[in-house]
Amino acid sequence: MLLGLLGGLSAILMGLGVVLYSVISAASSHIPREWIEGSLLSPEIGGLLYIMLGSMGALGALLVYTRYLRASAALLLASGILGFLVSYASSSHIMGVLNWIAPGILLILAGILTLITPEKLGSSLPLLKSDRQIVRRVGYAVFGILLLYIIWTILMFGILSFLGTLTFSSLTT
Repeated sequence: MLLGLLGGLSAILMGLGVVLYSVISAASSHIPREWIEGSLLSPEIGGLLYIMLGSMGALGALLVYTRYLRASAALLLASGILGFLVSYASSSHIMGVLNWIAPGILLILAGILTLITPEKLGSSLPLLKSDRQIVRRVGYAVFGILLLYIIWTILMFGILSFLGTLTFSSLTT
């Protein structure tokens, strides 16, 4: 599934960024360590856990096309939910959780969509139950655009919250 792969890859990239920023800030005397210190986990361990959770989510996304559909959904949901806990523990509380919004929501959404079969989804949405082919095509277009809009909104909220975290941390000096 594309959503799971996007969520997993964005989590891996975020983990690499956190690890890189932690190493640079540890070597620099100009970046105060208080900006990135977590209360339960160090940021380096949090970054490594982000990479592991992103890999777990990407693996779950690749398992969608095998016969292990339940395992795939469990991996996607677990990696998305556990990422919120890791981000809370390894960053400065709520600001860390805001950073995980984009990969976390993508992984959770991919896990939920893995559990819902296309037959169940098609029978529950109003335009897709029609006998007329033109109405079903309009339904596919409407629900596809709606899903893309939701994904775009989540990603933009995640990016803006991450940029807001960086701005907020630069204002506290």
